[in-house]
Parts: sequence; C-alpha cells; structure tokens
Amino acid sequence: MHNWPLMNMQTQVLTQHCCYIDFLRVRCQRLWLQGERTGELEVFIDNLPGYPDNVRSTQRGTFWIGLVAVRNVFRSILIA
Repeated sequence: MHNWPLMNMQTQVLTQHCCYIDFLRVRCQRLWLQGERTGELEVFIDNLPGYPDNVRSTQRGTFWIGLVAVRNVFRSILIA
C-alpha cells in the first residue's frame, strides 16, 4: 500500500479479504488476505458518486460506504 495518498486505513477484515476506500480515486478496493488470491489487489467498487470517507461491513456481508461530498468538476480539479 505504498504511494497511495489519502487512503482510509480503517479496514473491514472479513474471512478472506479486507476492503478499504481510496479517497482520491473515489473507489473501494479489496486486498485478498487468504486463499489462492493472497496478496492480490482489485478494485471492488469504482467511480463512486461522491468522495468516500469510511467503510463498514454489515451482518449480511454487505458494505456501507460514507460519502462526504458529491463529486463535481471543481472539486476534482482542486484535489488532483
């Protein structure tokens, strides 16, 4: 996880993987912790409608991702 600015390090560890949000890239990524895909990183949810700031798992195995602001061109220019 080197060179990933503004990474929300609050992860949700499940049995096989952990999910975390990437603020600047407005997406949620998954890192596999166990099994044949151990160490593999993949985009879990891409192109979120707003800037993510937290991820929580539910009892059903789904996720809640908090969005702090809606994306727009002006904010994208300021953050880039």
